[in-house]
Amino acid sequence: MRELIINKKKKIWLLEKLAENVNKLKQKPYEYFVDRINKEPLTISNGTIDANNFYQIEINVHYDDEDDSAIRVMVSIDNGGWRAFFPLTDSFIIQAD
Repeated sequence: MRELIINKKKKIWLLEKLAENVNKLKQKPYEYFVDRINKEPLTISNGTIDANNFYQIEINVHYDDEDDSAIRVMVSIDNGGWRAFFPLTDSFIIQAD
């Protein structure tokens, strides 16, 4: 039971970090994401693996429509453990102004 509580707390913490990072990304201009299309996913690591504060974010960017104007940004987060096989995810679409 204790393990379930720890895992739930860690999941909640990761969801909070995911929301923080998605909100930061939503502030970036359209051109920032155009430059990321058809490139390797961007991976950002935070914290120390040995500590309990480690997480990594992966950002994937691709066009979401046929006329190549809307861009879908997919963001996943894990803590480097088994969660890496089942990352938590979020996404949003950004349009050119």
